Amino acid sequence: MSFEDGGLTLRESPGLSERAVTVDFPFEEVYARLDGPPPPDPHEQAAECLRHLFRWVNSGASFRDCAGFVTRSAIVSWIVCPENHALSMTDVAGRFGKKKQSLGRWVDDFKLQFPQLCQHAHHLRASNGHHV
Repeated sequence: MSFEDGGLTLRESPGLSERAVTVDFPFEEVYARLDGPPPPDPHEQAAECLRHLFRWVNSGASFRDCAGFVTRSAIVSWIVCPENHALSMTDVAGRFGKKKQSLGRWVDDFKLQFPQLCQHAHHLRASNGHHV
């Protein structure tokens, strides 16, 4: 048996036969599996996160319901953009002509859909420490 040029060559014992059998062995695949799966592509991960966010923004009949589209877009911006964290939910609702309760329903839905984005969003807490 010998290893040549990435292939495995098996030879029968001397004297039995002079023929050689060559087997293509996936050494790279074996080595990769020993090291674990390759790390995910960070760009593809980011793109998948964005797709998930935009699917939520587009939820409902958003292209026919511009007000809903704007409301959900404002919520995403408020939650993920640090420069908007100083705004209260009342501030955000007022800027878009909504009542806090109406905006709050969408914020609650966002928190259900994206708990990982909200766990460190301290601006989503009311003054009594509870989530708004």
